Amino acid sequence: MMFEQKKYRADYEQRKDKYHLVVDEPRHLLAKTAGDQISQRKYKSSAKMLLKQGCNEILRPDMLTALYNTYMWSQ
Repeated sequence: MMFEQKKYRADYEQRKDKYHLVVDEPRHLLAKTAGDQISQRKYKSSAKMLLKQGCNEILRPDMLTALYNTYMWSQ
């Protein structure tokens, strides 16, 4: 049993720096896309809450353009 553990660890030590991430792997692309969408949802929800509370920051021209573009892309 000890010999097998040593062999396993030796194999691991040899291979651990040879790992290469495949950039176009669907799982990685999906995770990145999901993270971006979650981030955008949080950003937009906080902006809408600020507007409800009377903050005029969301009425800036650049913010209005961003909200308009978001609305157009969601259809």
